[in-house]
Amino acid sequence: MKMPPQDATLVFTLTATVLLTAACGGLGPSPDGRGRDSLDEFSDRLLTTVTLVRPLYFRTSGDASTLLPADEYAIESAGSRQLKLTAQTHGAVEIEAIAQPHEHELDAPLALAVSDEHSPDLTHVALFLPNGTGLGATGSASGVFPRQIPVHVFAAFAKMLATGSPMPEALTLEADTNRPGHDFRTFALPYGACQFICQRDQRCQAFTWQKDPAKVVKGSCRLKDAVPPATSDTCCSSGVKPAALLKK
Repeated sequence: MKMPPQDATLVFTLTATVLLTAACGGLGPSPDGRGRDSLDEFSDRLLTTVTLVRPLYFRTSGDASTLLPADEYAIESAGSRQLKLTAQTHGAVEIEAIAQPHEHELDAPLALAVSDEHSPDLTHVALFLPNGTGLGATGSASGVFPRQIPVHVFAAFAKMLATGSPMPEALTLEADTNRPGHDFRTFALPYGACQFICQRDQRCQAFTWQKDPAKVVKGSCRLKDAVPPATSDTCCSSGVKPAALLKK
C-alpha cells in the first residue's frame, strides 16, 4: 500500500507550527496492562490541544476581538459557530468560528493549528468533530482579519487530517512497512491522526497504521513504546521518531 500522496496543487502550505503538544503526559496502559480499542480522556486531551506559538487576536463577536497569549489551549465546540479555547493559566474564551463539513471518520474530536505561509500574520485553528462537522477560526498577530477563512484552508486541514504533515524531525515515515510488536495502544483513526497522536505522545516511539478495507479513511493505528524491526508489507505504513532510532 502506497502512502497517501501529498497534493501539490494546494495553495495553502502547512508549516512547522503543526501542533506538537509534547508537554502533555504520554498515554499510559489501561489498568489491566493492555491497550484499549477506543479513545480515552488522555488521548482526547492529546488530540484536542493546540499550541499558539505567538499572541494572536481572535474575533469574539461582530467586530470585537480578544488577544490570546502564546500558550497551550484545549479546544472544544461551543455551539454551531463558536470554539472554546481554554488555557490553564488564562481560563477560557469563546471565539467566532466558521462551520465546514468534512468526510473523515473520527472516534473523537481532533484539533489542528497551522500558520498561513501566504499571510504570515495569520494562524488558522480548526476542530474536526465526529459528526462530520469542522469548525475553523483565524487568528491575527496584528489584529487585522480577512473577510473570511479561505476555502483552501479547509481543504488543507482536510488533507492534513487524511495524510498527515509531520515535522521532519518528529517522525520518519515508512511506506509499505509493518513494525509488529510493542503495541501499547490501538485506535481506529485516519492515517494523519495516527501520526499526530504519536507525535504528541511522549511514550510513543513508533506507530504502524493498517488500512481498513471496509472504511474509506479510517484504519487501525497502533502506537508502540519501542521500535520493532521493520518488515516489508503493503498492508501498512509506519513511522518512527528519529530519537527512538538512536536508542536502538
